[in-house]
Amino acid sequence: MSRLGLAVALAASSALARPDNLFYFPTSNTQVSVCAYVDNAGKDFRCGGNRYAGHRGTDIGLSLGSTVLAAAAGKVIMRTDGCPYGGIGSTCGGGFGNHVVVFHATGDTSIYGHLTAGSNIVANGSQVGCGDRLGASGSSGNSSGPHLHFETRIGASAGSPYSGSTDDPFAGTCSGPITYWANQGTGYVSSCGAGPSGGAHPQSATTCGCPAGTYPLWNCNDAKTARVRCSGGQVQTEACANGCEVKPYGTDDVCSPPPPCPAGLGAAWTCSGANERSRCVDGQVTKEACALGCEAPSGAEATCKAKPSCPQGVGAAWTCSGDGQRRERCVDGQVDTEPCATGCSAGTPDATCNAAACPAGLSAAWSCTTQGLERARCEAGQVTRETCAHGCEDTADGAACKSEGTVDPQTPPGCPAGTFARWTCELDGTTLARCVAGTVQTTHCAGQCVRSAAGEDDRCPDLGTLAPALESQKATGGCSTAGGLVSPLLLLAALRRKRA
Repeated sequence: MSRLGLAVALAASSALARPDNLFYFPTSNTQVSVCAYVDNAGKDFRCGGNRYAGHRGTDIGLSLGSTVLAAAAGKVIMRTDGCPYGGIGSTCGGGFGNHVVVFHATGDTSIYGHLTAGSNIVANGSQVGCGDRLGASGSSGNSSGPHLHFETRIGASAGSPYSGSTDDPFAGTCSGPITYWANQGTGYVSSCGAGPSGGAHPQSATTCGCPAGTYPLWNCNDAKTARVRCSGGQVQTEACANGCEVKPYGTDDVCSPPPPCPAGLGAAWTCSGANERSRCVDGQVTKEACALGCEAPSGAEATCKAKPSCPQGVGAAWTCSGDGQRRERCVDGQVDTEPCATGCSAGTPDATCNAAACPAGLSAAWSCTTQGLERARCEAGQVTRETCAHGCEDTADGAACKSEGTVDPQTPPGCPAGTFARWTCELDGTTLARCVAGTVQTTHCAGQCVRSAAGEDDRCPDLGTLAPALESQKATGGCSTAGGLVSPLLLLAALRRKRA
């Protein structure tokens, strides 16, 4: 009948006993505890909280089938048997289930409730003495579990079993100065089964197996954030995300239902925008961004579009293509391709395009060109040229353009810087040039020109086959001339004479 809780200590030993009718604890068990006391305006007899609203008895924790004894001598004026194992809300036996009511000579009654059916419950009308067996404990009627409901009433009538007023058998600050017990003491009550002076039943240290403030029914915690119950010594706690609702006595407190979800939203994902999907669970709306867009296939949940896949064999690292003329990679489904003009080479982690080759004679360091009017260098196959208006000269740090006013001692008077009186191969390797009396003359060789020793003319490849007369005129075999040089006819005649 009660919500079983932790027993608390009995009243102080200064309580006054009823000299005309001393009660003894109604069981021979030596290891029991009071689980709930009489409700005295919201307090138990010691002004504690081990009671529940409207409770008119003392709930004693007993295992199923424990012997129940008469607390004092008297006559059985009510006996009820046949109620099955009960539960909260049962009305069998008026809520007491199988029970016995004993009328005492002082006009008081004691009620023993929730007995086990068929446990040889004492017959109605029987005279019983203190400590006589009345039946066995159980959980019939409006009961949360096996225990004995012991209730005392004063001013009762022998012809009316449930008459009189409830009176707390324990003396205390919140119940009154009179105790029904032969030896209430401090935390102990004497048992009929062991006699008035022995058989102490501890009330303060033992429990019904459950912590104080816990009951077989679900109860909201003080913060209303969870509900708690205890059954068989096992405490269960259930979180209430939306709060806990207190229900009427005898029924479970419940977790508050979640707030309603917005219209159109449920537990399944739906597209809530071009780049978003949403759902609602227990009133909580969850949104998820979809970087590549949201899609909702027919009959299925909305999903965020997946990144496009990359072609097989192409990943985030650069790799050479099959023909070796480009490198490629794929990131988030996007393929990048880079041509390699000079071929591709595999590497770790990335493949690289081969560097372009530099022309012969050029490197990363600056060098003067043959004509001496510019300097050039080559890096990664890229040639850079720089005009030197006043000529080019070699230095310890590489070739450098000469400053204004600098004159090359080999440059004839009136001639541009970088030109010489002797024939000199130009940078293209097929042109010869010289300067005479301020006039620059050029001629082109059929093949690569040949560089001569310092101070001598450079020449076209077959200069050595010309006659001495032609050489003395600075004619170049196999060359065409301009600017007053030997004519092609004269050159051809010289070649024919040589062949003859």
